[in-house]
Amino acid sequence: MKFNIPRPLQGGIIIILLLSGGIYLAWEHIQPFLMSAWNFLSDRERMRLFIESYGLMAPLVFMGLQAAQVLLAPIPGEFTGLVGGYVFGWQWALLYSTLALSAGSLLNFGLARWLGRSLLERWAPARTLAKVDGVMKRQGLIT
Repeated sequence: MKFNIPRPLQGGIIIILLLSGGIYLAWEHIQPFLMSAWNFLSDRERMRLFIESYGLMAPLVFMGLQAAQVLLAPIPGEFTGLVGGYVFGWQWALLYSTLALSAGSLLNFGLARWLGRSLLERWAPARTLAKVDGVMKRQGLIT
């Protein structure tokens, strides 16, 4: 039985299999790190102490976490915002969050502009991209 898998998709499947195998083999070493990171990110008091430990640099550390949560899905944005309010008060946290989330979003959009189309062309079939392009031309703002 022969499968007809598009060439770009073959590379993606190989990468996913290699990463999955690597994660499976290294799971006992990775799991404690992931659990530690999750415990840190989900413990308001621990995160507050971490941020406050930076003294005058604490706002920059908080803003770094806020910008990172735009780029990295596992970081809970609502939680980091609450911690900011707890540490700095709602007015300063609002200002810091707005600046950091804007910077993170700009970086995210910049990366998408830089890598987006070429990366899509490498992984998605041309026919699919043509369909998406057509929808974007007809209904871009709504889409």
